[in-house]
Amino acid sequence: MMKNQMSRREQLAKSIGKSHAHWIRLRENGGNDPFWPDGVNLNLLRNHIIYDRRLCEEELQEEDYPDEYYIPLPEEMPPNFMVKSEEIRKQAFRMIHRIKENSDYMELVGKSEKGQKATTMIRYVSGYSQSILDDDLVAMRRFIHWDFSEMMKQAKEELKEMMPVIKNEKPLPEGQLSIFDLFDVYSTGGTGYETYKKR
Repeated sequence: MMKNQMSRREQLAKSIGKSHAHWIRLRENGGNDPFWPDGVNLNLLRNHIIYDRRLCEEELQEEDYPDEYYIPLPEEMPPNFMVKSEEIRKQAFRMIHRIKENSDYMELVGKSEKGQKATTMIRYVSGYSQSILDDDLVAMRRFIHWDFSEMMKQAKEELKEMMPVIKNEKPLPEGQLSIFDLFDVYSTGGTGYETYKKR
């Protein structure tokens, strides 16, 4: 019985210790969650610690609580808290300026005909700009890792594929046309109206 109890003690000790370590790393370095602020994830880890401590109280005798049980509980953070918020803002501003000063991007924006990749990229840039205006740090952090150069390359390649092949055709003569005029314009074998006139 004591053996099983100690095994459970070790499991809870490991789980609490892991959550504390994760909380410290996240608090110092920030996370990469694309949808939730760091504050939400820090509080989630805090809740894991509270839950595991409660399990210690329910399943173990007080004298058997692991040392990890007594580690001070991390503070509760504001849900919208973001680690390194100023650094995120600076990186976001630098990136959006680089994109909007890119001559290839500006040329692409000015074209009336755009491929799907170009349209998607322009929509992303617009969303990125809006996240900066709204001071949406989660969205800004998400876009910081966006590979703009690769998307720009794909958009340009798609545009090249869309370019129509220009055929070298003779212009139609002015004035009223006959069937022979039309035939001569599109003929490549030297037949047509000129051949008809010689007969």
